[in-house]
This record gives sequence, structure tokens and C-alpha cells, in this order.
Amino acid sequence: MIKLAVPSIQEQEAIANYLDAATSKIDEAIAQQQKMIDLLNERKQIIINNAVTKGLDPNVPMKDSGVEWIGEIPKHWALIKLKYLGVIKSGDGIKNEELKEYGEYPVWGGNGLMGYTDKYNREKNAIIIGRVGALCGNVRYLKSPTFITDNALIFDITQQVNHIFLLYSMQAANLNVLNTSNAQPLITGTKVKNVFIPFPTIEEQTRIVSFIEKQCLTIDEAITNYQQQISLLQERKQIIINDVVTGKVKVV
Repeated sequence: MIKLAVPSIQEQEAIANYLDAATSKIDEAIAQQQKMIDLLNERKQIIINNAVTKGLDPNVPMKDSGVEWIGEIPKHWALIKLKYLGVIKSGDGIKNEELKEYGEYPVWGGNGLMGYTDKYNREKNAIIIGRVGALCGNVRYLKSPTFITDNALIFDITQQVNHIFLLYSMQAANLNVLNTSNAQPLITGTKVKNVFIPFPTIEEQTRIVSFIEKQCLTIDEAITNYQQQISLLQERKQIIINDVVTGKVKVV
């Protein structure tokens, strides 16, 4: 049995009014920090999209790609379907009881990290695509051993391509638009492999990746700072609530 201190109705109302006023200011500050994070993420995506579709030379002759999301690309670039760069297949099933809060190998599903397990089905260098769920179409590059579930797709690269350039290109393609289901959101490997991406030379791909990483480093640092501020504000909010409802801070 848990015993709780219960003040009078008048004190409860006073405490509720005080907390509403005190925490609303913190909530506003958190919302502002989150707004800045959203704007920075938008800026980051613009940098990535422009680099992988337009290249780094603003004076290079351009041509129409014929693909809506890509628009114009440098005249000397090619367009290529993903299916010509590798093989796309589903991950493997895993039982709920095999998932752990902590463990040696991360388990990735359709919407991201699901937990950990003691086995892996992909050793390294995996591009994975969320196949099922609200975030289907999300793309990640994993460098270390991991377990990829059957709610995600594995892209095994068989041709010469900079893997990080490919990652950025697939993110820019916004694969979530391939979802046409009216029920459970999902995309298929068949749809993904027929997506076009711009394809410069491997040397240009490497330069573009370096440019993106350099440009986004400062943005990522700013995002981390805002996230830390949000954590501090959330902690401050909880301290205020705890102090007031336990009587450490008197409001009446």
C-alpha cells in the first residue's frame, strides 16, 4: 500500500494553479527549443537534397532528370534505378521474448531500434529500409553487427558506389511516399528497387559526402545543444512538480 499526503481541496486548487503557471512557461521554452531543432533538421535535409541532386558546382550545365523529386541534375550525371546497384531483401523474424532492453546486438525494425539480442543476421555495412510502420521508408546505414527484422528491408550493394552517398540519396528520395496502403503503412522491395537516384562518378560521390558531412557537423552540434536544453528543462519541470506536491515548496 502506498500512502499519499492529501491536502485540502483549496490547497489542491492552489497547487494546480501554481503548477499550471510555472510549468506552462517551461513548456513554452521546450516548444521553442524543439522548433529550433525542427528548423535545423529542415536545413540539414535541404543541404543533403541539393548536394545529391545538383552537385557542388553551381555553374555546371544542367539537364532535366524527368523525375519529379530530383528536378534538374548536372548534364554529365546519370540516373540509375536502385535495383541496378544491389539486391533488396527482407530481414528475418524474431520472437518478442528474444528482445532485451540491453544486449550485444541492436535489433532494427520498420520504425527503428526495437531492442537488443544475442545474435545478429548482418555483420556490417548494411543499408536498411523500414518496410512496415508509420516510419516506413526510413533509411539507415549500419556499420557493425546487427539483427534486422522482417519489418525492414536489407539493401546488399553489389556495384561500386559510395555507401554514404547512396544513403543520402535514398533519404532525399523520401521513400515513405511509396506507401499506398489504406491500413497498415508499408512499402515493398519491388517499389524501392525501381526508385531512380542521381548517379555521379564515384569521385564526385566522395566529394559530395565530404561536403555534406562538413556542412552538417555544425548543425548536428547545435541540435545536440538544443536537445540538452530540453532535457534540462524537463528535469526542472519535474523538480518543480515534485517539490510542490510533496510540500517542500509552499504555495499557500
